[in-house]
Amino acid sequence: SEDTTLAHNGHVYNLDNAITPYTVVDVVMQNDDLFGTLLRLGNASGLGDVLDCTANLTVFAPVDSAFAKLPAALVTQLLTPEFISHLKSVLQNHIVAGSVVESSMLTDGAMLKAMNEEILSFSVDAMGGITINNNATNVIANLTDIPTQNPAIIHGIDSVLTPGWLSTNVLEVATAAGNFDTLIDLVGNFDDLVAALTG
Repeated sequence: SEDTTLAHNGHVYNLDNAITPYTVVDVVMQNDDLFGTLLRLGNASGLGDVLDCTANLTVFAPVDSAFAKLPAALVTQLLTPEFISHLKSVLQNHIVAGSVVESSMLTDGAMLKAMNEEILSFSVDAMGGITINNNATNVIANLTDIPTQNPAIIHGIDSVLTPGWLSTNVLEVATAAGNFDTLIDLVGNFDDLVAALTG
């Protein structure tokens, strides 16, 4: 065809646009030495298709050492069938849908809504270092602005962005709901039960 030039060892194709050949999952898979745990948890949660097919995403991707900071029992629990929705929420806390946000757009005081409806807040220090959620997580300088074809962009981070519910126990949730007062009063009479619901 007019868009193809033949050569003795193949073809040269004329294209109108540059090709970014990888999806978010492809990039994570190709860098499994950095993102192996994210890949395993993403596959278990079923979020792989979302990351491959959804346009305009910003992904804050925890490296393996970030997951290693979490209690091993928590990660194991999140992988059980009854906690897959919790796992999905943890991972969705790292995805901003609807926009491709480059690191240069992450200004001091910027806020973005994650896919699980949690708000991510950003700080930028005098040297240009970017942190998330009150300096709890650092964006890794040499792992920013990795483009994908969705279009999407990936920024590596050094800690897992934990959703608010992860630090809330069953008794706190019931109390906040406001319609379990009688149950809460009864539970308060049993120290072992209080310990179980708050532990």
